[in-house]
Amino acid sequence: MAWMVAEAAVAITAGLIAASIALIGFGLDSVIELFSAMIVIWQLRSEIAGRDRETRAGPADRRDVLRPDGCLPDRGKHPRSGYLSPA
Repeated sequence: MAWMVAEAAVAITAGLIAASIALIGFGLDSVIELFSAMIVIWQLRSEIAGRDRETRAGPADRRDVLRPDGCLPDRGKHPRSGYLSPA
């Protein structure tokens, strides 16, 4: 991860000095990769500790949510879609 930080810093600095949008973009891509790696490590540590996402989820995370078309989930009562019609 230290390599990604150094890569991002050097690329963004060189891009600003050279006024190169490509180098700045490369540096920002390195920042995105760094955040992605941190999230993966965080999730793997949780799994190693024996906690998965379902057991960590609070009551608000377990609630059924509205679909974008306004239908409410009905857990398979409708034979085709499993959803009630819009309210």
